[in-house]
Amino acid sequence: MLANYEGADGLKTGFICDSGFNVVASATRDGRRLIAVVLGEATGRERTTRAASLLEHGFQTHGWKALFAPQSLDSMPMAEDAKGLMTMRQAVVSYECGTGRRRRPVAKVQKREVAAGAEAGVEKAKPERKAAGSKAPKTDKATASSSSRAE
Repeated sequence: MLANYEGADGLKTGFICDSGFNVVASATRDGRRLIAVVLGEATGRERTTRAASLLEHGFQTHGWKALFAPQSLDSMPMAEDAKGLMTMRQAVVSYECGTGRRRRPVAKVQKREVAAGAEAGVEKAKPERKAAGSKAPKTDKATASSSSRAE
């Protein structure tokens, strides 16, 4: 915005899960300085566009001080389609807010593939049963290791 908006001279951006992408931006033209505050946009691009639109509207509106005539919030008109209190948490795509997708590390993916392969091949991995009464001879590890050393 600083490079692309005529007169832009300062800004502070931010992001919070419950309010989305935010910015406070200032611009000066013909000796007039305006400040735009944007809260609750779903993306950084939308945040910048909204701030530029607000600043441009302020510079183009004649008699802009009339916008701030003394009124109370109770006497100000409310748009019919105005939204009540809400959170941006579901509209924003971000891992930090729990609404984004995180890339799985390769090691975990490989472990899952191995586990899935092992489950699929369980039947193949089972040893075949021998006929009843035929048992493999038992060997004593100590005897086997000592006899291999003697050889």
